[in-house]
Amino acid sequence: MEIGEMIKKRREKLGFSQRQLAYLSGVSNTEIKRIEDGDRKQPSQEILCKLANPLRV
Repeated sequence: MEIGEMIKKRREKLGFSQRQLAYLSGVSNTEIKRIEDGDRKQPSQEILCKLANPLRV
């Protein structure tokens, strides 16, 4: 499973939209979409750290 798929699965499990996750993490909605769609295979460590807290991982 790719990182984008894991992020999407976790986001949906928590009931967040991409827009809500963007707001909570400070990562742009566009960037989250690119990651989840697989357009960005390896997000930076900075982005992953920003996503970790709202995704509770």
